[in-house]
Amino acid sequence: MQATANNMVFCRECGKDLHHTAPICPSCGAVQPGGKGLKSKATTALLALFLGGLGVHRFYLGQWWGLFYLLLCWTGIPGLIAFIEGIVIAFTDQTKWDAKYNNGIPSRQSGAGTAVIAVVAVFGVIAVTGILAAIALPAYQDYTVRAKVSQAVMAIDQATPQVGAYIESQKAVPESLQQAGFTQSLPADIGNVAINQRTGEIKVTLRGSPALNGATFSMVPAMDDSNHVTWECVSEMAPKLLPRQCRR
Repeated sequence: MQATANNMVFCRECGKDLHHTAPICPSCGAVQPGGKGLKSKATTALLALFLGGLGVHRFYLGQWWGLFYLLLCWTGIPGLIAFIEGIVIAFTDQTKWDAKYNNGIPSRQSGAGTAVIAVVAVFGVIAVTGILAAIALPAYQDYTVRAKVSQAVMAIDQATPQVGAYIESQKAVPESLQQAGFTQSLPADIGNVAINQRTGEIKVTLRGSPALNGATFSMVPAMDDSNHVTWECVSEMAPKLLPRQCRR
């Protein structure tokens, strides 16, 4: 197809003159491929996948709100939105694309181009999923361990008033929580509870997941000015796994 001086071109089928924006030849009815100035679906999808965080794909389409992507690019949110947009664009029907962005004029889009975009999108999804999993999985594991530790600390914290009352009244340390009058069941993640007969320290050994097995925390008693027993939670576990009252 060759352009003439007055924006007329030749039909690729019959050779008749027609305007360069004509989607169909009025003489033979042949569909005419789009030319210069039409928005490529493949180009837009690739720009969204790789430069979408800066709004480049929106600028390419002539959409001013690409500025919002640019202004907020430091948050990472525009990049995620653009990545999803790129996948959606890649699988948009070509006819619908041309109707929306090219005034219905058919644009040149090869099957190979669509395939390349699809492959890039699939690998991009895999990569993003892997990154998110690498970030989220350790955080989730820490969350579950912290929840179990907090539950164990809460259970022992409920026993300390009775142990403290026993020490105050008997002037001695109980051999067990049961002797102090605490009969409630303990969480399954508590493997052992030992009370130091000399200091009154309640040492708790945890069990369950690899992060918990053998980990310990202690409730350490002290006498205040009124001769009442107070308790302090201490542990050598990583602070991120401990409830606030046990962090030093």
